[in-house]
Amino acid sequence: MAATGYALATALERESPDLVLLGQQSDDGECYTIGAVVADYLRMPSLTQVIDMKVDGEGTVRCERQAEYGYDTVDVALPAVISVGDAINEPRYPSLKAIMGAKKKPLEAVGAGDVGLDASKIGAEGSQVDCGDFKARPRRRPEPSSRTRTPTRRSRGSSRGWTRGS
Repeated sequence: MAATGYALATALERESPDLVLLGQQSDDGECYTIGAVVADYLRMPSLTQVIDMKVDGEGTVRCERQAEYGYDTVDVALPAVISVGDAINEPRYPSLKAIMGAKKKPLEAVGAGDVGLDASKIGAEGSQVDCGDFKARPRRRPEPSSRTRTPTRRSRGSSRGWTRGS
């Protein structure tokens, strides 16, 4: 998480943002911490679990956030990093025309060196997690399924029940 937060914050510093909006969680770790890590690197206040927000003209954002027992309303001075929950909006799906138009827009691709990242703080070298050596589980002999079983009579002349065949 620290390496990801560092990389995002370093890339964002070039833009000098007043407001950074991030999702609440990631698909891989679901740790809910990236917003706070980015805010720490950028030296900005952070607010999480935001479900509604209004930016006023005075340099503050009024946010409603989910709390343990209800909702809180918090005013945050800009610049700030805000992590929003999935209740923030109803997703809008783009039309085919909008998708095709987006493909024509310029997209700036930057590398680690372009934004001044310290290579020792990112990637496998910058990760604080050591995964070790993973091995596949030994294969077990498969159990017979109901499709491989053959019905046989229990005894000659008996019409009650079937048993598992060989």
